[in-house]
Amino acid sequence: MVEFGSVEELSPKGFVISEANQWILVHIRYLNSFSGNVTFVYGSNDGGTRMQLWDHLRNSQFTSPWLILGDFNCVRSVDERISDCHPVLSELDDFNSCLDDASLNDLSTMGCFYTWTNNQNPASRKWIKLDRVLCNADWLLTFPSSFL
Repeated sequence: MVEFGSVEELSPKGFVISEANQWILVHIRYLNSFSGNVTFVYGSNDGGTRMQLWDHLRNSQFTSPWLILGDFNCVRSVDERISDCHPVLSELDDFNSCLDDASLNDLSTMGCFYTWTNNQNPASRKWIKLDRVLCNADWLLTFPSSFL
């Protein structure tokens, strides 16, 4: 008979490292064998305010597994938006520069590409990829089969 530890021993443990209006950064540990960081994001609708989030991501680089997920309220390319409104190219550049500087990559996805729609009639419907999961190389080394 295999005996498992208590539920408390199996539960992940975590604590908040930092928080602000656009993010909560948590350090997690599981069974003394995994330790890493997760950032939960809700990016501002305002491109200027979103720069605070980009600065946070640049300054929070870790040498341990790091997962960043949520609504970034920004696209990485014009292909991530079906709309009669075009994205602000400088905001795309800022987002992509941030991800390059912080060595972050989109986690592979399956299923629906676009994560938001305005649910209007077909003539004025918008489809945009605002939600995503990012990770660093250490996350992929630890969890090579990760996908969303």
